[in-house]
Amino acid sequence: MDRRTTHLHDIVITQELILRTGRQANADAERLGSLEISKQASFGRQAILQAFCNLALTLCEAGSSGVSLLQADADGEYFSWEYLAGRFAPYTGGRAPRHHSPCGHCLERGSAQLYSHPDKFFEWLAEPNIPVVEGLVLPLYKQNGIPYGTIWIMSHDEARTFDREDLRIMSVLGSHMSAALRLHAA
Repeated sequence: MDRRTTHLHDIVITQELILRTGRQANADAERLGSLEISKQASFGRQAILQAFCNLALTLCEAGSSGVSLLQADADGEYFSWEYLAGRFAPYTGGRAPRHHSPCGHCLERGSAQLYSHPDKFFEWLAEPNIPVVEGLVLPLYKQNGIPYGTIWIMSHDEARTFDREDLRIMSVLGSHMSAALRLHAA
């Protein structure tokens, strides 16, 4: 697809999560992962984010994972890459646009979104020169329902596509991460 003729609907493939055969759930690994996130609450915010990203990377067999939090400054809203793991790890602390990004689209939709080659529409994603085959992005909400960011995983290999088991794992880990962050902030 040519970048000039690619539209958002060309790269959003969320329906594939339902159509693809899901992997077998690994309840033991997931339980240990949730426990690890809870344990990290006493070590601070960065430890919680690191545990989440490392677990998402491992349990979802992803190439990169991250936590992007919605921030604002004089120039407007943006996503701060609070913690990244995998191939995108060197970009921890970077920024993504609020309104022209997979994270922004995910928050606008209010639900998990799966993207195929997102750099074909979100051109800035091609800048790191790391191929993104698929990206699975889930919204994060405060207790009052206000969105505050996203969690995500990326595949950098054509042989690795995400399925509903990845969505389930990310949802569970994301819930535990949010709870641990609330406990840490209390």
